[in-house]
Amino acid sequence: MKSTISKKQKSATLLPTLLSPIICIIICICIIILIYSFCKYNEHFTETINQYDYMEPITETISDELWTILFNKMKIIVPEEVNSIDILKKKYTNFITKAEISYYLDNGIFPWNLYVKKLFIDLISSIKEVQSSSPEEQLKDMMKENPNRYIYSQYLLIPDMKESIQGDAYLIYSGEKKLPTTTYPITTYPITTYPTTTQTFTK
Repeated sequence: MKSTISKKQKSATLLPTLLSPIICIIICICIIILIYSFCKYNEHFTETINQYDYMEPITETISDELWTILFNKMKIIVPEEVNSIDILKKKYTNFITKAEISYYLDNGIFPWNLYVKKLFIDLISSIKEVQSSSPEEQLKDMMKENPNRYIYSQYLLIPDMKESIQGDAYLIYSGEKKLPTTTYPITTYPITTYPTTTQTFTK
């Protein structure tokens, strides 16, 4: 009888001991799943950007208020890359739209189209020197700092392209060809960071 009670007591004592690490493991797994889901939720925005989006010449003017909001956001995300609003405006005027700024405020990266992403990955992958990070990681870092048109014109545009075969990306960028909106629909991103009003900017 004593033996039976002793076994029951041991089982009752042992059960919480065994359950404790199992519960911890389950909680950890749930946290990992939540973090992964949140990251995928943030990344899904870039999957909606079409091949030649953000290539057309800029036809709009960015207000000083919006430049200030972008500057403050970039000071949080890439503080080492931004020194003043004037430098930011000088660098990115004619290279960025209100829709791209809206996207950056919501996601912490500039929207790059698939064409520019591929060009960048190909360029980094072609460098033979040992690199500290993968092409994909460098892509994410550059998207935190530079808008689509800027990276295309300053780093990816072939200097003698006018003498070579002109692809759709160059023709759209130079204004010689319209963005094929029938295939690649216009995207609208809401601005929700203003203190008093909510504005929507359409690309």
